[in-house]
Amino acid sequence: MHIMITGAAGFIGSALTKRFSQDHDVYGTFRRNNNISVVCREVIHDWQFPFDPAKPIKIHVLIHAAFAGTSSHMENQTIARHVALSCLTLGVKRVVVVSSGSVYGEKE
Repeated sequence: MHIMITGAAGFIGSALTKRFSQDHDVYGTFRRNNNISVVCREVIHDWQFPFDPAKPIKIHVLIHAAFAGTSSHMENQTIARHVALSCLTLGVKRVVVVSSGSVYGEKE
């Protein structure tokens, strides 16, 4: 099975990447270069934009664990929207969203 994990270098994403890479082909997306210590196929992608349909990747499951790294919940909403649009474009059959309260930003 081909699994894409957004935020594969993050706290939750790296644990999922490590676990699923034992039995599946894992693609990890990252904001920037990282020092992730697990084996996965690295896909550098800025989630401010959806995937380009001209460059399809066969993905069966997408696990969305990316966080914008800012306190802007609007930026996190934009990323989630682009992940969803990309799933439609790529024909992904299953989507799992994992998160924490930090995606909502700081209390004003």
